[in-house]
Amino acid sequence: MKNVWTEVTIGGQKMPIVQLSNNGRLCLASDMNMQSCSMRVKQSVSRIPVQIKLYEGETVESLQSVKDVNIELVRESSFFSVLGRLVGGNGLMNIKVDVFYNKADNNGVCIGFVSQYFQSNKYIVALGNITNDSEIKQHSSDSFVGQTLNPDKQSESYISAKDCFLENVEKFCEVIPLTSIQKDNKIIAEWEKIIVSLPQSSSLYTDFQSYKQNLSAWLLHLKSWGLKQDSCKEYPGSLIDSERYFTKDGVIDPNKQYVVLSPCWTLWKNCDGKNEELIVSVGLIQEK
Repeated sequence: MKNVWTEVTIGGQKMPIVQLSNNGRLCLASDMNMQSCSMRVKQSVSRIPVQIKLYEGETVESLQSVKDVNIELVRESSFFSVLGRLVGGNGLMNIKVDVFYNKADNNGVCIGFVSQYFQSNKYIVALGNITNDSEIKQHSSDSFVGQTLNPDKQSESYISAKDCFLENVEKFCEVIPLTSIQKDNKIIAEWEKIIVSLPQSSSLYTDFQSYKQNLSAWLLHLKSWGLKQDSCKEYPGSLIDSERYFTKDGVIDPNKQYVVLSPCWTLWKNCDGKNEELIVSVGLIQEK
């Protein structure tokens, strides 16, 4: 068997080539257990592309490409990532991505990616026959990468679009406020990726297709399901609920006036027979 090698590129930055196997045996020496790279990206970036190239060859000089795999590192859905995307704009931030190589089951190698602001992701390379698509499998605990929706092949029982949305509303906590200010193809793609990552989502996906060219109408449609956007434009500091709004510096002065940069979104939902207003996305305010 030829030796197997890999070259990882993260956000356009190439890592040194790593040998994964030598005559069929895994190469997990201490000098290849981890790699890392640092880069500056825009605050508004929600995904970083990762390319994994697989080669066969006796030496680095004689490598032949056998497989290209493309995955992504997806931005964490948090209040602070929303803040960065809302007000950071083209501002830059420093990120570091660590790449781990570990032994996996069935004579494979797990290539893992970890970063502070992005969800972890990994790819498992089975070394038995790397030219076979089935031998290279992607694993991502929280993010959706490269999946396509086929409603006819979903094994789960059918649920309505509304129920699918309500049961998974926390998955949309970042994209909802962004949709109100940024209605373009990137936001459409983000909605689709989130929806198809959910179980039993064929009805919600079909529903979204009817509205994706008019995202304002889509938000109105979601409001008919109980989603609510706070309509207040200003608040005195003394009346601001810190669970619903935050500032860039984390401080709210009760003696000052604040303007709403991004409104809070909530959802009226029946919980154990009682209607409750749940916070979907915390809003952003700024001192007037």
